[in-house]
Amino acid sequence: MRTDVWLADLQEQARRRLEDAAELQSRVAQVRATASDRSGTVTVTVDATGHLLDVQYASVGDLTPERLRTATLEAVAAARAAGDAQLVRATEGLVGAESLQDMVRGRVPEETRTALESELARYRDDAGRDAVR
Repeated sequence: MRTDVWLADLQEQARRRLEDAAELQSRVAQVRATASDRSGTVTVTVDATGHLLDVQYASVGDLTPERLRTATLEAVAAARAAGDAQLVRATEGLVGAESLQDMVRGRVPEETRTALESELARYRDDAGRDAVR
């Protein structure tokens, strides 16, 4: 293969990957989930990371602070679950989707965590041997 053809192909692959990354970023940025507690007293909206974007209260009447707290937490949990489902749909079919979903959620993917733990153990072993010398 000629160098200029190979280089053009490589540039095209890079361009496609950048476009795919931009599309993915757009999809994730658009994830919004809204949910309410069972009584409908509290309605919340979260983004793809589960961060709270909005809270709305219906007439709380004679609700105790504890019940209002419980209703808020219930609504947040439901919205986060709905947001997770949207994130999965937005990223399904992509290579590395599960790792990407973990990163968006703020979790370290299992394979990365395992690699980091192995590297840290190796570092500690090396440091221990150096200290003994």
